[in-house]
Amino acid sequence: MRQDPFFITIIKWACWSFVAGVGLANVIGPQGSAFMMRMWTLCAVFLGVSVYLHFANRELVKYTLIPFCMILGIASYQYKFDTDNPDHVINYINTNRWDTSKVIGVIEKDPDVRDWITHVVIDPIEIDRGRGYEKLSGRTGKIIVFVSQNIRDENPYYDTMDYGDLVEVTAPITEPMRLTNPYGFDYTEYLNNENIYASMYVGEAEGIKYLDKTSIGIWGGFQQMAFRIKDKMILGLKKTMPPPYSAFIGGVTVGARGGVPEVMKYDFQATDIAHVLAISGLQVGFLADMLIVIFNSFLKSKLFFFTLR
Repeated sequence: MRQDPFFITIIKWACWSFVAGVGLANVIGPQGSAFMMRMWTLCAVFLGVSVYLHFANRELVKYTLIPFCMILGIASYQYKFDTDNPDHVINYINTNRWDTSKVIGVIEKDPDVRDWITHVVIDPIEIDRGRGYEKLSGRTGKIIVFVSQNIRDENPYYDTMDYGDLVEVTAPITEPMRLTNPYGFDYTEYLNNENIYASMYVGEAEGIKYLDKTSIGIWGGFQQMAFRIKDKMILGLKKTMPPPYSAFIGGVTVGARGGVPEVMKYDFQATDIAHVLAISGLQVGFLADMLIVIFNSFLKSKLFFFTLR
């Protein structure tokens, strides 16, 4: 049996060690900023030793690189779920349900348009809880804003909400609904994995206001281009296929969640195949195969794909 090259073996062990570190961190849970800083310090130590051994004794590198990658996985997990920052949004949640806050932030993702509501994720910059705006800094977490379709007639901005917009949202800041069924879907944990720790509901026209367009940078430009392509694909499906089939195809190809009738959703849930309505690796594989066929038809030479075995 042919032995893998040294660097391929190192890459394999490094990847598995990183995954093991993330899994271990998931078991012990978030431990706070102090623990996270200790992990980053250990990462720096093992990385320095690995660099030294690379020149001194190459065969010993794996014995320091493996713990480095494992600790890196732990530190990355702790960083993602670190909420110790005083400016984190969990510290601004309204304890009184009648209190109202104002948040100025940037729309972080393409608005997710549903049948009767639109989900908008914002990165908060300033928050006003009745005593004037407080500027936030550091890792603050994000807020998901549920914007009701009922405001469409009175607020024309509902139909033009876009990635990169600077907006002001006026509504109570609440904690996302927690899991009540121990064996059900934990929506709060799902949002936390997306770095979302608070929610707001806008049911009045004055609840969301457009302020300005922010600079999204080069990476943001690529994201915006992807969103534009997605919107054009959805529009093309709606023009060529009648509902609800266009909504179904849009869901399994580009992840569009609006337009699928509730009756169809219930039918899929009753037959335990509701996951088909969401984009997954299977659909991405179909799309990749389709693109390969298209490219191969235009290119004279075959496309080669290299994988690490």
